[in-house]
Amino acid sequence: TDDGILIQSQVHTGPGHTVNNVTVQNNIVNGTFERAGIELLAWDSTDSLTSELDGIEVRDNSVENALRGIYVFSVGANADIDNVDIANNILDGNSDGIQIRDILGGSHGSIDIKDNNIINSTGPSSGIRIRSGTSGTGLEIHQNHITGNNIGLNHEGTGTLNATYNWWG
Repeated sequence: TDDGILIQSQVHTGPGHTVNNVTVQNNIVNGTFERAGIELLAWDSTDSLTSELDGIEVRDNSVENALRGIYVFSVGANADIDNVDIANNILDGNSDGIQIRDILGGSHGSIDIKDNNIINSTGPSSGIRIRSGTSGTGLEIHQNHITGNNIGLNHEGTGTLNATYNWWG
């Protein structure tokens, strides 16, 4: 399957769509998912309708052996992901522990990544990967245990990224 857990706002027609105030908590996700153990997806396939995720918490989960442990993905001109807290998760043995990606005009606001164990990522990218074309603005990465990964943090995107007070092992 594509995802273990998917939180999605996807728009093809109509007035637009916003998903608000969702908590993903206390789950164990283990498997070879083609996209992610946990995915947050905002997708505007029309480039004219609003597709938003706002106020999403991903906390106290364990994700192992997925392509991406947690994937935050915004696609299309009016797609936006904002006010996301990713905290106290164990991300072990995924290709990428956490990946953030904005494409085709998609964007993100505030994403806080704090107090996670991001360990033993097996892919060539990183424990945390910010994809090309994705801004570091709004990303706060603090107090995480990031160790045993090929690369601890891979910022391929643009702008300044705030990643202080992490333990890099």
